[in-house]
Amino acid sequence: MSTADVLPIVQEGERVMRICNACRYCEGFCAVFPAIEKRLTFSEPDLNYLANLCHDCGECLYSCQYAPPHEFAVNVPQLFAQIRMETYGKHAWPRLFAGLFGRQEWAMLLGALLVPACFLIALVLFTDRAVLFGRHPESAGSFYRIVPHPVMVGLFGGVSLFVLVALVAAIVRFWREQGESFADLFSVRTLRRAAADSLTLRYLDGGGDGCAYPTDVPSHSRRWFHHLTFYGFGLCFAATSVAAFYHNVLGWSAPYPVLSLPVVLGCLGGAGLLIGPVGLLWLKAVRRPDSSDRSQTRLDVAFLVMLFLTSLTGFLLLALRESAAMGLLLGVHLGLVMGLFLTLPYGKFVHGLYRFCALARHALETKRTVIGTLIFVVAMAGPARGQTDTLTIIAPAAPGGGWDHTARSMQQALQQSGLSRIVKVVNVPGAGGTVGLAQFISRHKGKGDVVMVTGLIMVGAVLTNGSPVTLANVTPIARLTGEYEVLVVPAASPYRTLSEFIKAWKTNPGKMAIAGGSAGGTDHMLAGLLASTAGIDVTRVNYVPHSGGGESIASIVGAQVSAGINGFEELVPFIKAGRVRALAISSDQRLAGVEIPTFVEQGVALSVANWRAVVAPPGIDAKQRATLTSLIDRMQRSMPWKQVLTRNHWIDMFQSGPAFEAFLKQEHVRATGVLKSIGLVK
Repeated sequence: MSTADVLPIVQEGERVMRICNACRYCEGFCAVFPAIEKRLTFSEPDLNYLANLCHDCGECLYSCQYAPPHEFAVNVPQLFAQIRMETYGKHAWPRLFAGLFGRQEWAMLLGALLVPACFLIALVLFTDRAVLFGRHPESAGSFYRIVPHPVMVGLFGGVSLFVLVALVAAIVRFWREQGESFADLFSVRTLRRAAADSLTLRYLDGGGDGCAYPTDVPSHSRRWFHHLTFYGFGLCFAATSVAAFYHNVLGWSAPYPVLSLPVVLGCLGGAGLLIGPVGLLWLKAVRRPDSSDRSQTRLDVAFLVMLFLTSLTGFLLLALRESAAMGLLLGVHLGLVMGLFLTLPYGKFVHGLYRFCALARHALETKRTVIGTLIFVVAMAGPARGQTDTLTIIAPAAPGGGWDHTARSMQQALQQSGLSRIVKVVNVPGAGGTVGLAQFISRHKGKGDVVMVTGLIMVGAVLTNGSPVTLANVTPIARLTGEYEVLVVPAASPYRTLSEFIKAWKTNPGKMAIAGGSAGGTDHMLAGLLASTAGIDVTRVNYVPHSGGGESIASIVGAQVSAGINGFEELVPFIKAGRVRALAISSDQRLAGVEIPTFVEQGVALSVANWRAVVAPPGIDAKQRATLTSLIDRMQRSMPWKQVLTRNHWIDMFQSGPAFEAFLKQEHVRATGVLKSIGLVK
């Protein structure tokens, strides 16, 4: 059973997207990953947009270090397939038929069997047997002797009108959900860009070498089969349009000569609708099973089979149109065409329309980014104090942890508020941040365009690792935030309350492994303080350190440890998704909107907040320091940063100047005392 069968799809989507946003390995593959990077949170409309922007090339699944069997179980193609199915059903019109997206066997039965059967029954009942089963050597007008032209126009005209209304209603609903204006959608620039991307399948190339579809070997076969199917459908539509012109304007009745334009266009299109669907069906048959969703696959197969059958019966009708079989073949073919049309708003066909809208929104976002950059470049021609053209932020931890998320939140806030044009985040993990600290000091001395995220974890890591460099060697800029810690256990853990966990922990402290960040960091301190408060010998605590929050959480989710301690914000998507169970949070009182009990309310007198800050390299001059301090000050007063604080439940602990310098010295003394009390520092 897939994750989305158990967990709300939006929560699972947010969890996976935040992991992707932290990693960013796949950012060059397609339009999806740059769009992900523009967001720190992912609402349902965002996920619907990203899922429909995805062309399902599969490259990200084969390239992902967090794909199954990794504990994070990141499977973007499967997730997006599930979200697309949700999108199709949500926006379908009328709502009564939305359920067809989950029951493709019924849609296929309707299109391939029921409607053709009704056509045949009607022909047998209402058509002269001599005409229906007779030969038609004189082709012109013979189709209309079987099905009168007014009847054909009335039936297909009514169905076409219904289909058009249903498709337009669905697209209107989708576009409104995206919060974009229809004026933007119908602008010439947007339509031209989206049309070009759609017609060329620009993003169906896995970054240039082709789809990792059906295997991990790049190939353009899916792109060509898709082109044959799409342009085959288009040529058949063109053939029908030309035939309508012949009949209504020129007075020429079908069927037409073999070398006439409608027949030539129809044959070319029909060939595409034979080869393309067969090729795509073959690719789906040999594709990696977990790279899609079963409902999505059924949707695809039903549509492809319908296209193939419609084309096949069209060729049979062309070949046998002067024989006695023509009447029945015409009924079957028209029935299949009618069935195909009826199911267009409730089948795979809609993916093209949603994808076009997603590409249109992507074009708008790209345009806004370019315009914003140009405006900023002009504004930066003479940068004011507190603005920088470029800035590099060092996150001294692996992607996915608190320092990484702080750095990327700063990146977005600085760019959105127009304070920096280009902000780059560089991860340098290892030894509680002391590896990054050492590199920061040695490689960036005197540079005024580089800062590093730090915090209480690094203070502890410096002490426990005996680091030759400390925070006394950097230039303090500002303290930014505080965040509470959460004690969690794996989803399948037998411990449902803090008291149950502590009772078991007391029985055998060494057996119960507790995961967290680096040795001596905030997570480690909290584990030691909790053990001390609970009357457990701190020297027997089995603490398993990791270089970043992402790795620590992976071990908890995978049940490799009995429990774990991490920052609240890092754990939120995993708590919401039910992948871990929260037992206690280290705040003084419950946070608004957060249903996690505190240690205090459960009888454990423990309250800890992990702070994070920004420092500059040593050796910068007074002007450089003033510029960076002003930049961070303006960032923390900006609306994008205030939104970051609210969204992540971070505590605003902003402090700069001499006060922050004094705070760093005090924290060194305090951390030394805590670490000595729990036996981590002598």
